[in-house]
Amino acid sequence: MKKPSANTISAVLAITIGAFVVFYGFSTYRLGAIQRMGPGMVPVIFGAILAILGAILLTTEQFNRVRTELPVVAWRPLIWVLAAVLAFALALPIFGVVPATVLLILISSRADGALSILQALGLAAVMACLIWLVFGLALNLPIPFLTWRL
Repeated sequence: MKKPSANTISAVLAITIGAFVVFYGFSTYRLGAIQRMGPGMVPVIFGAILAILGAILLTTEQFNRVRTELPVVAWRPLIWVLAAVLAFALALPIFGVVPATVLLILISSRADGALSILQALGLAAVMACLIWLVFGLALNLPIPFLTWRL
């Protein structure tokens, strides 16, 4: 038996996720009507589209003579980016959006090592200022920019 190709695995994954979203949307939310859509209409439609696209990919993959192999996983960027997102999610309610963004940028900059620490600090400072200018001053959103809750 041949090993499944990357497209086959992707297609089966898309079908599975799409079918789960459709099932969850039908069983949990009201669909409503086209004229007055309920909260479950958009997830069900997107889940169905995802499952249909996965089925099309799976069907075309069966006739494809060129097999795509699974790529090698780059573990270092994956771990650093996931750690940065986790740190942002944990720091946001405690410290606010500006320190959480600085933490996100500093941790995720270690993913490929292209930025030095000083460059990452400069990028974090510019992004923190931009976040405060855009969301605080321009849009006047009531989000906590700098807090200290333990």
